[in-house]
Amino acid sequence: MAVYVDEMMPTTRNKNWRYNEGCHLMADTEEELHEFAVDVLKLKRSWFQPHKNHPHYDLTFRKRRAAILNDAIEVDLEWYKEKRDERVADNHYMVCLSCSHRFTGCHEDCPHLPAKEKREGSL
Repeated sequence: MAVYVDEMMPTTRNKNWRYNEGCHLMADTEEELHEFAVDVLKLKRSWFQPHKNHPHYDLTFRKRRAAILNDAIEVDLEWYKEKRDERVADNHYMVCLSCSHRFTGCHEDCPHLPAKEKREGSL
């Protein structure tokens, strides 16, 4: 089982998140992710963030530390972005490499970059 935690980052408090910082718990597969999150860290399954390109659980500082003590692999933000971009490529759609804006059609243009700086994937 390979699970990962990225770096702690500033977050915005809201009704579902009352902390000033957090990080992501990720894994190579969703099955591994849920097993580690629920069985090892005792997170609620309902806290899962089912984002298509980066399914994850949000972690507090204490849960991040517990994950690391239970053999989660620490990764930096660049690794996290690369992993997300790999998932984007696997899902086959256009992605702006600057702003991560997704396009489902091949003729849409990103307002941020010329077409040559976009990467093609599939849905």
